[in-house]
Amino acid sequence: MQFFRRLFHHLRPRSPRDNSDGVHDKSTLHCVVQYLDNTEANFNVNKQVLGRDLYELVYNDLDFQYEHEYFGLQYTDFHSVRYWIDPTKPLKK
Repeated sequence: MQFFRRLFHHLRPRSPRDNSDGVHDKSTLHCVVQYLDNTEANFNVNKQVLGRDLYELVYNDLDFQYEHEYFGLQYTDFHSVRYWIDPTKPLKK
């Protein structure tokens, strides 16, 4: 089951000077998903979206179509505590 686990690093929204395209929105989260092979995928999502929406973005990025029930995302807070993302709750929770 380890193959299906992905590690999600929760990052604060970037400041305007850190954003290369000059667009900054406080309602957006910049998410970096680190896969088991140490590659990373970047996603900008609205804070109001549900966890399942981020799951769908990751599924599409991986072209992953089957056995989603074995797949999970974790995030690490600023105190290095890990939490599982609940697909039924908004990401901001």
